[in-house]
Amino acid sequence: MKKEEKNDSVTEKILETARAVFAEKGFDGARVDEIAQKAGVNKATIYYHIGDKEKLYNSVIKNSITAMAESMEENAKGNEEITKKLRAHILSLLKTTGSAKGFSQLMLREVASGANRISDDLIDQMFRTFLATSGILGEGARKGELIKVEPMVLHMIIMGSTLFLHASAGLRQKVAKRKNLEQATLPIEKLAEQLADFFVDALKK
Repeated sequence: MKKEEKNDSVTEKILETARAVFAEKGFDGARVDEIAQKAGVNKATIYYHIGDKEKLYNSVIKNSITAMAESMEENAKGNEEITKKLRAHILSLLKTTGSAKGFSQLMLREVASGANRISDDLIDQMFRTFLATSGILGEGARKGELIKVEPMVLHMIIMGSTLFLHASAGLRQKVAKRKNLEQATLPIEKLAEQLADFFVDALKK
C-alpha cells in the first residue's frame, strides 16, 4: 500500500470516529484522548494528520459537507425533466447526509448552539449546496415547471427536514412503540422517498 493511501485511511478513520464522538457529546464534551483511543491511534497521530481539536471539528464537518456539495452539484447538471432532477437532488442530499453517521446530530447540535464554530471556509462549502438547490429552482421557474419560491428559505427547510429525519431514529422508535404507529418505523429509504415526493409535488406548477 502506498504511503499516501495509508495516510488517507488513517485520516478517514480519525474523522469517522471524531464525527461520532462530537455528535454524541458536542465540541465541549468531546475529548481528543477519547477520539484517539476509539480510532486506535495516539493523540500525536491526530495532531500530525489533522491538527488540534478545533481543526479536527472543522475537518469533520467540512468532509461531510464537501461530499454533499459535490453530489448535489453533479445532480444539478443534465437535461432531464426538472421534477426528476429536483427529486434526485433531494434524494442525493438525504443519501449523503445519512451515509455520514452522526453528521445530522452533529449539525443540529451546532445550529442549536448558534453555529459559533462554523468557519468561513465551512460557510463557503455550505453555500455550494445552496447554489445547487437555487440553480434547479431557478431553472424550473424559468421553464414554467416549478412555482417561484425564495431559494434560501426552501433550502433551509429541505436541509432541516433532512437532518431531523436522520437524527430522529430513536424518537421515531419510541413513538412507534408508545402509540403503535407503524409509519414511524418505516425504513429510512422509504421515508426519504416520501419526503422527496412531498417537496416535488409541492413545487410543481
